[in-house]
Amino acid sequence: MFKSRSLLAIAACCALLAPRELQRSAADRLAAAIQSGTAAQLISQLRQGADPNWRFANGETPLAFAILTKHYRKAQLLITHGANPDVLDHGMTMLSLIAQERTCPVATIRALLAAGADPDQRNKLSSSTPLLSALQSGAQACAQVLIAHGASITATDAAGQSALGAAAMGSSHEIVAQLIGRGADVNGGTAQHTTPLMWAALRRPDPTSSLGESVIELLLRHGADPCLRDEHGMTAADYARQMAFTERASRLAAACSTWHREHPRHSPSHGP
Repeated sequence: MFKSRSLLAIAACCALLAPRELQRSAADRLAAAIQSGTAAQLISQLRQGADPNWRFANGETPLAFAILTKHYRKAQLLITHGANPDVLDHGMTMLSLIAQERTCPVATIRALLAAGADPDQRNKLSSSTPLLSALQSGAQACAQVLIAHGASITATDAAGQSALGAAAMGSSHEIVAQLIGRGADVNGGTAQHTTPLMWAALRRPDPTSSLGESVIELLLRHGADPCLRDEHGMTAADYARQMAFTERASRLAAACSTWHREHPRHSPSHGP
């Protein structure tokens, strides 16, 4: 009698474990299809019931795994088969994971947004939004998609960096113009009072392009104050001078003199 009860208990335990083990086996096959299989093999696994939101032993989901291994077409297949577009991977959103790649795949960004991914969901590491991640990494095409999709242009990261500040240092004239056109604060500073104009002053001059200077002129035309100082008392001209960009420093210093004449009551400092 005791033996039969023990056998029944073992059988019941195995019955409870079996679905979990089957899921784990299906997840292993799903991972293999993402890593080295074909798109058809991945679709086959999903149609056979593999869970696109399963968590692997390291905490990653299949979608995060596909993005991190740069299998972007397979990431799109996972999204169309129900993968959660807003899932976090070690504190990072899927949009931010992709946006931090300079060669950001626009089609995958669009697929995530179409599936309902929040364009303003912050990652838990730096409090950056996907747009900030894209601008900071130089992923300009994806930044434009996020802007067009309504991503917040006023959000800042943990250091107070704004979208316009990030764009001023490395993005195109077009993106800077888009952000200004949508109401970005041209004088908004970080926690250290570093303004977009100061970031623009750090851009390395390109002898084949006037892009850096055009971004500076664009900011000045839209009211950027060249006399503002950061927490160390440095102006945009000082930033350029520190980088040995002599001509740029002279133009910014002249712009500050003009600003003083046109704004006689202006206070030249952001900070203390």
